Order: sequence, then structure tokens, then C-alpha cells
Amino acid sequence: MRRVLTNAVIVLCFLAGLALIGFPIAQEWMFRGEAHSEIEQFRTEVQTAQSAASSASSDAMPYEALYQQMRQYNEDIYATNQAGLVDAFSYEQHAFDFDSAGLRDDMIGYISIERMNVELPLYIGASEQHLYDGAAVLGQTSMPLGGENTNCVIAAHRGGYHGAAMFREIETMQTGDVVEITTPWDTLRYQVFKSIVIEPDDIDAVKIVPGGDLVTLVTCHPYGDNTHRYIVYCSRLQDGEDAAPDAAQTPDVPFEGVAYESSEGEIRMEKTLTVGGIALLLLAAAVLLLRAALRK
Repeated sequence: MRRVLTNAVIVLCFLAGLALIGFPIAQEWMFRGEAHSEIEQFRTEVQTAQSAASSASSDAMPYEALYQQMRQYNEDIYATNQAGLVDAFSYEQHAFDFDSAGLRDDMIGYISIERMNVELPLYIGASEQHLYDGAAVLGQTSMPLGGENTNCVIAAHRGGYHGAAMFREIETMQTGDVVEITTPWDTLRYQVFKSIVIEPDDIDAVKIVPGGDLVTLVTCHPYGDNTHRYIVYCSRLQDGEDAAPDAAQTPDVPFEGVAYESSEGEIRMEKTLTVGGIALLLLAAAVLLLRAALRK
């Protein structure tokens, strides 16, 4: 009886450890699957819209009314110096008509970043739900259309509520790394040229740079906290242009940010503990199986 109870306790401890370590990993896999499904559905919808536009007219553009609304929005916020921007995680309810366009849930496309190994749905407006589901374009910053005098600021959590990595690895981004933004109209490519850390209310650091064609990535810093914002500036690559760190067409971004400590060591430690925990659990399982086999 004592041996049975001992084995039961061991098994329960093993299962508890497995759940504790495995749950975040399972959440990450589930999130990646859901994000992939959203992106694939978006691709299918856009292909259908493009086919319909081509059939209507050789000059037709899918979701043209929405495109023109966003183009005008970009011009307006530049003209007003982005007066409504109040925080580097600013959320503003947008006035775009996604329903009439046939696009779901304010999703305008997706963002792909090879260095961070992420491909996230991209939404308009940094609401809590949008940041739960993927990355989001901040209100009062440029829509992801590209062009002179634009800076599309894209926010994502540094580890989502459901265990997803999202922008967790942002500190690994290096000069010359490529960020791709895919919308119904184009795939725009940008290359990293500068990274800094700012105070949350330092809105000037994420504003449009006159003459620039930028995408700026933003997330919380340090990892696991939200006292500051980690910023990665990216400049537009023209069609057919290869990323080249030494030849980047970079506008003058005068912001140097604040002194900060890297979170990379903490993230590595977290990964190491996770791997180590899995290894210990597997070892415990092997010991249990071996004991059971020797008793037979």
C-alpha cells in the first residue's frame, strides 16, 4: 500500500510539473496555429477580391474605397502633426469602413519578421483585443501603405497573454534585418537601421519623420514589465532592392532614447529553465518506467 501511494504521489508530481511547463508551450503552438489560420483566410479573401477587381476593370483596385480613406488619413495626420498621439501604445478608434470593404475584424494584413521568427496578423488600432490576437497599428500613426512622410508604428506585446512570443525577441533585431508588411494592395519591405528605448510618453520618438518612409516597431521594456518602450526603426526598401546595412537609406532620426539594461539574459534564462524542466520531467518518466519494468 505504501509503495502504491508513493508511486501515486510521484505520478501526480510528474503530471503537475508537465502541466506547469508544458502549458505555455501548448499555448504558443495554439496561438501560432490560430495566427496562421487568420493569415491564410486573409490571403484567400484578398485573392478573391483581386480576381473580382481584375474582372471588373484592368485599372480596378481591390478595396479601393478603403485604400483611399487610408491614404487621406496619412495625409491628414501629417498635416496636423499627429495631434491625437498621446502614448507610444496609443489606441484610437478609427473611422475606416472595414465591413463594407469585406475585411474582417479590422485586420489589414500581416507582418513577417524572420529574425524574430514571427508572422502575426496586423490590425488597425491598438485595442486590447487586437494586441491579444497579434500586432496592431497605433492610432494617429500612418496606415501601412508606404510613401513619403509616413511612419507606420506597429505594436505587439512582448509575450502575449496566452504564452505567444510575439515581439519577445525584439532585442535580437539587427541593422539590415528585414520587416515585411503585407496588405491587400502590396507587400512592403523595410530594413532595420536603429533601435532605442524610450519613456512611454515620449511620443516625438514615434512620430513621422519629414521625408521618411518608415515602419517603427514598439513593445514593452524590460521583458515582463512595461515601464519603458523598446523601439526599432525601419526604412523602406524599394522594389527589387536588397537589404544592405551599410547602404540603408535612413532618414535623420535624432532620438537617442534612454540608458537601459538588456532583457536578453533574462529571456535566455527562461528558455533554459523551460528546457531543463522538460529534461528533468523526461528523466523522471524514464526512472518510473524503469522501476516498473524491474518489478515485473
